This record gives sequence, structure tokens and C-alpha cells, in this order.
Amino acid sequence: MGRYKHHANVSPRQYPAAYQQGLQQAADSLQAYHYLRAAATQAYDEVPYSEGSSRTNFSFDKYTDHPLEPLVYLKIHLPSTPDELEFYVNGFRGVWENREGGILCCVADERPFWNLISNYHHAPDNTTGIASWDAILDQLKAGAGPEVVPCMFFARESGCLDPRCLFRHDKQACVQDLQYFLNQQRAATEEHARRVAFHRSHPAVHPLRVILPYIGGDAGIRRDLTRMQQYCNNLECLAGQWTPSQLDPCPYCNISRYCTRDCQLADWSRHREMCHLLQSMANQIKYYDIIGHPSVSGP
Repeated sequence: MGRYKHHANVSPRQYPAAYQQGLQQAADSLQAYHYLRAAATQAYDEVPYSEGSSRTNFSFDKYTDHPLEPLVYLKIHLPSTPDELEFYVNGFRGVWENREGGILCCVADERPFWNLISNYHHAPDNTTGIASWDAILDQLKAGAGPEVVPCMFFARESGCLDPRCLFRHDKQACVQDLQYFLNQQRAATEEHARRVAFHRSHPAVHPLRVILPYIGGDAGIRRDLTRMQQYCNNLECLAGQWTPSQLDPCPYCNISRYCTRDCQLADWSRHREMCHLLQSMANQIKYYDIIGHPSVSGP
């Protein structure tokens, strides 16, 4: 098993767990595909959730190729500005799990997905904001089948385990998209590093040289401004302000900073959840840096 592979000979005797996973992949893909095809062909009705409600139900009685459950209580509206459309787009294109699963994976994220579908059908520019999605929807609307839709499991760790999968398995396109995503991540990381280096060499206290001459002799304001430096992340710390050199980073996430070990321990119950999230994000970026490096073949 492995990424970018279609395993066409998964034996239920030799690989029972993988075979069962393949059956689940087939069921999930089939359901997502028919919602996608109904979306492309407008084989649905939008019905207000209740009289005067801003929420919408989607009924698929018009779609006869496969039974689809209605979607209820969705907040749907045409994105009114390019920024609003971009907000939905970034929710899909900016998250690697959504990119590797492709448009079929994104069907499950109902509200943003159907808002983009609404824009595709009803906005003057008739776009979801994602060119590859527009191309797939255009082809489905013209009568194409699953062969034009990327498999939602092909680029994942297991690969596609459905021997009879009819969806597209394009390793070159997947690898190119991965490299594009990694380049974006690296650029963002490099920009962040430049910002950190700039702020370290230009501490926030430097602008006070410009500010202080204009505040006259108000000693209180002058005193408060000169204390505008980094604080201990323990919200109950009573030690006052600290300069960056006096604060030690959390050894796990390396972001939150504390004036003493006692402050870190005291703040752990509040910081724990965010710390785990920050670690996960850091590990994810590190992982993709590794698999995207030319000297590494990948998982």
C-alpha cells in the first residue's frame, strides 16, 4: 500500500483489512460523486428551512441516478465580493488534506462547497474560484462520468484500495500539486523568518525614539510607553513587563514565552490545547518539507 497508487489486486484473504478499507473508500467516493454530479447538473432544489429563515435545505428529488439524502439548514448566499469568494476558496486550497482528497473530499464540507457551487451557477463570472473545479463541473454538466474526477484516496497514505475504482488516478498531477503547495509553504515560512529577523533587529521599543519627543513632560505616559515590551504568557503573572531576552519559550511549541518555569507550569492548563495545535502545525510543515525535498522520495 502507498501514496499515488491504485491497488487493483487487493485480496480479501491476503489483505482483509485493506480490502474492507477499499469497500469503504468505494462507498464514500460513490456518495460524494453523486452529490458532485447533482451539483454540476443543478439536479436539486433549494428550499427555505422555514418561513422567513435565512437557512436553506437542498432537496435532490430531481436527481434519479442515485438516492441522495437532503442537506438541511445550510447558510447559502452568493459571495458578494472577491474577498468573500477567496475566503471559501482558501478553506479548500489552503488545507493540504482537502487538496490531496480533491473535489470529492470537499463535497463533505457542505456550507463552503455549496456556496461555491451557487457562485458557479448564479454569479456573472460562473466560477467556483478554483479553475480545476470549474473544468470538472463543466465536463460533468456536459455528460462526462467519473473518469474526469480525481480519486479522493489516490494521493493519501493508503492509496486507492478499490480495485474497481473508476475515478482518475494521475500521479503526475498529484505530485505537481504537492510541489506547488510545498513551495507556498516554504515561501510563507521564509517570509515569517524574515519578519522575525527584522523584529529582532528592530525591537518594538525603537519607535519610542520618535514618539517620546512629542508627548511632553507626562512622566506617566513616558513610563508606560517604555514598558511596551514582551509580556509573560501566564495571564496571572504579577512580575510586570519583561524584555524578550528574559523570557524562555515553551519547550514544546517554542512560541509562548514565560519569565520563569513556575509561570509555565501555572499556565499549562490554559496553554495545553493551543500548544498541541501549534506542535501539530509545526510537525505538518516539517513533514511536507521533508517529503517535498528533491533528495527524499516521499512516503
